[in-house]
Amino acid sequence: MLRLTSKILLFPYYALLKMRHFFYDRGIIKSSSYPVPVVSVGNVAVGGTGKTPHCEMIIRELQKRCRVALLSRGYGRATKGFRYVEPQDDYTLCGDEPLQIKRKFPDTTVAVCERRCAGVERLMREVAPELILLDDALQHRKIRPLRSIVLINYNNPPYKDNLLPIGRLRDLPERIYSADAVIVTNLPFRADIEEDSDSLSMRDYAETLEMEWRERLKLPERIAIYFSIVKYLEPEPLFPECCDMRYKYSKAAFLFTAIADDRAIYQYAKLHYTVVGREKFADHKNFSASNLAKLNRAAAQHPLASLLTTEKDAQRILSVRCSKVLSAEVKSRLFYLPIKVEIIHNKERLFEDLASLLPNAR
Repeated sequence: MLRLTSKILLFPYYALLKMRHFFYDRGIIKSSSYPVPVVSVGNVAVGGTGKTPHCEMIIRELQKRCRVALLSRGYGRATKGFRYVEPQDDYTLCGDEPLQIKRKFPDTTVAVCERRCAGVERLMREVAPELILLDDALQHRKIRPLRSIVLINYNNPPYKDNLLPIGRLRDLPERIYSADAVIVTNLPFRADIEEDSDSLSMRDYAETLEMEWRERLKLPERIAIYFSIVKYLEPEPLFPECCDMRYKYSKAAFLFTAIADDRAIYQYAKLHYTVVGREKFADHKNFSASNLAKLNRAAAQHPLASLLTTEKDAQRILSVRCSKVLSAEVKSRLFYLPIKVEIIHNKERLFEDLASLLPNAR
């Protein structure tokens, strides 16, 4: 009954999306293509699929072969128009995710522009990249990418979800069929599976997953499917100049996050620490003084615990406005957990396909 009721309530939104895609598919609304290869990374749901770390994974692999530029709209920024992202920027100028990518890959061109066509054209004129990566661009149909990669959260597949505002889908589930590749992200940790992507157990695991998920998604063979896991790296201090590194090895931790889905980092924290507290805010939260005061209080209440946050949240906490609110005690014990995602099997197939788009491969 709920499913039927939700379909009735959501029909106007469904019809609007259906009409929009129909106009693009039939060429009534035009899409642009460019001489430089454009690769889109996106999803059909709001948040939680890991677009930023997957873009980082692609940059990490392809920067060895070509000049990559990343273009994002810069969600949450206070500026407008085209802007190059610099490592010293405040997140309000460009958004937390583009800033995270630029700080991790300072030699890679990262830019933000809400008008993606204008952004691509400016990058082509001024930087001449050999490949442009569009972050969060599945819904942006004014550009026709050479490759489209759609991310699906293992814990929140589209066939179990509803359109906004009842569910978390911002686009039609059938849009996954426009992709060239689907990556199912956030696979649960399996202690019985060797993490080496070439291991026999990992290969068998991946092949079983592919059969199951092709059936679940009704995914045709023309669309490649991959699976990725999140790997947490060693904690890094947010304020290295005043950090007490002894807290890096604390057995207790307080978790402070503002991401779409904090279940993975929470599970990781529980495996490695006694979690003495947890503050969770909405995704991309602009931390207020009262929000940060909770971190100050947590430090006072748990004097032996390290304070942990995410890599994305770190970009906002490091802003001048936020750092002024934090106590010296917090700054001495505040760490972020860097993450990287890895395709668990057949990742060479994905990157060879992307590399085949490069001018010297044609």
